[in-house]
Amino acid sequence: NARRINTYGQQFNGSGTTAQKTDFLRRMMPWMDSQGYIARYSWFWCDPKSTMGPLVDGNGNPSALGKVYTYS
Repeated sequence: NARRINTYGQQFNGSGTTAQKTDFLRRMMPWMDSQGYIARYSWFWCDPKSTMGPLVDGNGNPSALGKVYTYS
């Protein structure tokens, strides 16, 4: 009887421009979703003041990157 072990990708982020991060998300999320051992993952960073690729703007609405993360 095999035992299944799930991995939680707690926080990940891509480097580069918003366009590069968007491309990264569009490639990585389907890959992570297809891996049976990755149970959950989350993008690191939501703070709109961040320069690391925030998922929301100053009003709490999805940023362009946030729309890719949320609706892909």
